[in-house]
Amino acid sequence: MHHSHFHSLETKGLVLDKAERYEEAHEIGMEVLDLYRQLVDAHPARFQHRLGLALRSLGWGLGACERHEEAAVVVEEEVELRRKMLERERDTESSAELAASLERRAKHLYNAGRTPEVIECFQESVEIRRWLAHIDPEEYSPVLAFFLHNLARILDSCGRTVEAIPLSYEVIDVRRRLVADDPSTFEPDLAKSLYSHAQYAETIGRIAEAVEYGREAAEILRRLAHDNPERYTGDLAESVQDLASHLYNCGRAVEAIPFSSEAIEIRRQLVSNDPPRLEPYLADSLHLHALYTGKAGRIAEAVEYGQEAVSIRRRLAHINPEKYSPTLAQSLQNLASDLNACGRSAEAMSSSDEVVQVYRRLAERDPAVFEAKYANCLHNRAIYLEGLGRTEEALECRRETRDIRSRLSAQS
Repeated sequence: MHHSHFHSLETKGLVLDKAERYEEAHEIGMEVLDLYRQLVDAHPARFQHRLGLALRSLGWGLGACERHEEAAVVVEEEVELRRKMLERERDTESSAELAASLERRAKHLYNAGRTPEVIECFQESVEIRRWLAHIDPEEYSPVLAFFLHNLARILDSCGRTVEAIPLSYEVIDVRRRLVADDPSTFEPDLAKSLYSHAQYAETIGRIAEAVEYGREAAEILRRLAHDNPERYTGDLAESVQDLASHLYNCGRAVEAIPFSSEAIEIRRQLVSNDPPRLEPYLADSLHLHALYTGKAGRIAEAVEYGQEAVSIRRRLAHINPEKYSPTLAQSLQNLASDLNACGRSAEAMSSSDEVVQVYRRLAERDPAVFEAKYANCLHNRAIYLEGLGRTEEALECRRETRDIRSRLSAQS
């Protein structure tokens, strides 16, 4: 075929891609691909790279059409092609191209829901990028860190957190070295990795380790938020909130409280700028702070923050019952307990009545998820009724609780 016609086909395909006319671009791409395959058969060394680019482009177009299974097949051909090219000459450029093609295939496989194969692609890619970073640390270490971080996240997301931990250590080590040379560029990435590691450590029960890494992430983010509040203040709020959670989960509720207070203060400021989007996060912080202060024996404070959490969540549940009723129920349950603990039995009863109503509706909609929680709130309500001397009502609640729990036990 004449080169001008070849070039014309490729240009037409690019124009169609940019115009988001992906189906037409796909037809052109298939024609170009067939031509390159013929050329590679005759002159492999000369045309393999161009065939690889054509496969990449076709895979991208299929992905844009959400034809992810087909895209994965196309990019697998690119991967195999680049393996052959690497066999002929292993240099940094060819190795980086193979790693990138593996990462592209991983993306299509992920979108197709084929997570085990995603992990395999990333594992091979990371091995190549380790070699590249050994050859040229300055050039390739940032990219190695990026894909180590992503591989750890994917392993964690599919329940393989124990395997994620060594990769997380490795990415933190790489990013510490990068920060030593260029803090302003790489500190945000280090904070992200420290934060993620804290999550992984907590997932596998290493809570003290989660506190250590979470604290370091918060310190970096506090510094970043001071210099660039618009970019990092939200991340700081999430970080200190999770640090408070780690501390609470290892029995250090008193130490959790200052961090929880900081999260609330930050989120109040953020809510003033964007209430609809950020009020749910403020409610989360208020709810958790009530838990921590209650655990620390500061019951009056727990009631104050619990009431504010309920107020926000009640409003949110009125707007979107399906999304926010479960969290409203949690806050009402905790508030009733705190009110009862500080002798405000009548108010505890009022919150308990409301939470029973909310959980009853939720249990009717989704018994598998909410019926056990409905039974628990009935059990608590019986306790509050007994405290008020309303024995007959308390007995009725206990009977209903027993009936639900017996039924659930028989089903299990």
